Amino acid sequence: MHRGNWEVADTNKKEGYVISLATGAVSGVPCLKSSGTMPYSIMQVFACLHDKRYRTIYDNNIDCADMLSKVAANTYMIYQKTKSMLVVSSRDLVLAHHVAKV
Repeated sequence: MHRGNWEVADTNKKEGYVISLATGAVSGVPCLKSSGTMPYSIMQVFACLHDKRYRTIYDNNIDCADMLSKVAANTYMIYQKTKSMLVVSSRDLVLAHHVAKV
C-alpha cells in the first residue's frame, strides 16, 4: 500500500486522535491515515461519514461530497470537491474510505 513507514503528522491526546502520512508504493500518491476514539457507535459514525448532507457541515473546506460505490465490506469510493482557498483552486478528489473496528 505505502512506501516506508507512516509518519505521524499530528497528535492530539486531549481530543484522542492521530494523523499519519505516507507515500503510495506503486503510484507515489500521498496517503493519509487518521485514527481516534469517538463517543459514538461505529454505525452512527459510518452513517454520518457517508451522508453527503453532513459533510459540508463538519468540514468547512468541502464544497460537495458523494458516495460513488461500495467496493468491499466497509470500503467505499467517495467523491468530494474542495473549496478554493487563497491562491489554490478547488480540487476534485476520489477517496477510498475504509472503516474498521479496532
